[in-house]
Amino acid sequence: VRTNKSDTQIIFDLLQQSIHDTDGKGENVLKAIASAIGEVKGEYAFIFHHRSSSGAHRVYYGRDCLGRRSLLMHHHSESGNFALASCQPERTMEEGNNNFSPEDRFLLEVLPGKVYCLDVATMNITDCAIKKSTDDVNFNTAMEESSSVSRYPCSNPTVSWPDDNVSSSMAKAALQLHKKLDAAVRRRVSSVPRKMGSKSSLGVLFSGGLDSVVLAALANSHVPPDEPIELINVSFSAKPLNGKPLSACSVENSPDRLAALLSYQELQQRFPSRVWRLIAVDVGFDEVLMHERKICSLISPLDSQMDFNIGAAIWFASRCRGWVVGDDATHELKTSTMLRFAQDLSSVPRLKTTCSKDGCGKHAFHECAFRACRLCCKFYQKPINEFLGGGAKVCIAHNKVKKSNTKNKNRNCPTPNKCISIITEKKLEESHGEMKQPMYTSTVKALLLGIGADEQMAGYGRHRSVYNRGGYDALQAELQMEKTRIWTRNLGRDDRCVSDNGREARFPFLDEEVVEFLESLPITDICDMNRVQGEGDKMILRLVAKIIGVHACSSLVKRAIQFGSRIAKASDVHQFGSSKHATGTAKYKGGK
Repeated sequence: VRTNKSDTQIIFDLLQQSIHDTDGKGENVLKAIASAIGEVKGEYAFIFHHRSSSGAHRVYYGRDCLGRRSLLMHHHSESGNFALASCQPERTMEEGNNNFSPEDRFLLEVLPGKVYCLDVATMNITDCAIKKSTDDVNFNTAMEESSSVSRYPCSNPTVSWPDDNVSSSMAKAALQLHKKLDAAVRRRVSSVPRKMGSKSSLGVLFSGGLDSVVLAALANSHVPPDEPIELINVSFSAKPLNGKPLSACSVENSPDRLAALLSYQELQQRFPSRVWRLIAVDVGFDEVLMHERKICSLISPLDSQMDFNIGAAIWFASRCRGWVVGDDATHELKTSTMLRFAQDLSSVPRLKTTCSKDGCGKHAFHECAFRACRLCCKFYQKPINEFLGGGAKVCIAHNKVKKSNTKNKNRNCPTPNKCISIITEKKLEESHGEMKQPMYTSTVKALLLGIGADEQMAGYGRHRSVYNRGGYDALQAELQMEKTRIWTRNLGRDDRCVSDNGREARFPFLDEEVVEFLESLPITDICDMNRVQGEGDKMILRLVAKIIGVHACSSLVKRAIQFGSRIAKASDVHQFGSSKHATGTAKYKGGK
């Protein structure tokens, strides 16, 4: 929808026209609405009241086929009570009981992929399945045409296919997925109203992992070059902050913060003309408890420990309130073992790419931190070395290190030759105290989320366990099952947590064309479970990252948001006394 148009008005007109073309009978109207809404692509939930010519009042409602927007309902057949809402009313606590009252949990998720009709007079509910449009020209044609002209091209490295370590079919599939994802991001970015000055209109929930980095890099092509793109990263501390910033230890030991800093640095190097604004959202667990009731009401009807942890992480991240990682802040060079990469980096598929420096046609060294040739790598390192006093060895691959020094520096690292030196921020007390950096609250209204990538491309550790038990057939069945239940396991909860902060969640990995394309591929073109973790899982997406030119994230091992942000560690200790005794499926008990 163009920026000067209302999507609500367009959908309203579409439904009105579909009703006008029928004879007005209830069953035919329901089928017409289901057919009309099937032409709409993207995330949506709707409630539509219609009064027929005979005076009958009917309420039509539904969600898209994947359930990407929240819609809850309650229907008590005996009393006739009926309710529709996007979220639960905020829960209350029973006096003298730590458990939330079950009477406050009466709203349940509406099943996606159907249009429902409530006859107000009889309180009967009928439904009709939403049929996908098969027309070449549909409701989204105007939006596609208008958005395609707003593309801001950027140069990508030249990729040579096939590679010795990648099958030709997977290589071809990766190129096609790149195009599908690029179009999916364009559809969700080009319609965002632009802001003036240095304000950003688009943000990415940014763990620094594969999914979020790919989305950020693709968004670079569809956002005006003079507009910042904000990367929001959240980290939790078990200790109360008391209004003070997190300690350096709390931040630097958060795996997602380390990955975010690494990927943020690479995005700056890969797309130097873009202003990338990394927002570090730091939360003490005392603040989590302050908003406990709100978060519990947002994740409801889910109520497990895991759902609370994930919901809290997404709610605080989408609040977008933190401090901006400045380019002029003092940095320290550290070697971190908190980042988990593929166990054997030498077997990672190496795509032949050109040097990342514009105008250089030489081949890039595959292990270079800047994805550059030796000469250009020195060019990139020079200003960093000057800033840090000339002793930094930013790129290990292009700097000869004495064996004795390497042994001492990496004596605690299980794979010392494969540790990656990254630049991390100076202690936050110094950043806030000496630099007096104010707290920053983002003004973005749209956030890109990477939900759906792991469920479709075998990104979780449990997928490897399924494969080990039953091979690719069992894995294929597991992925299909996870896609069908993602609406009840993830999407409603995450949409409510984001929208509560006045922002809209958008899911490029769950774009209809992306989903259909991945469904059409054999499982062996999506992943290769014979490779180690961090390589074979989501392998097709790791190849897409290499096509785009972001390489640091392409061998990172998946960490779920509750573990990468450290919310699970803080929350589990609070609830169970120890992380060892915690179970994610246990019911969350608040008020302790």
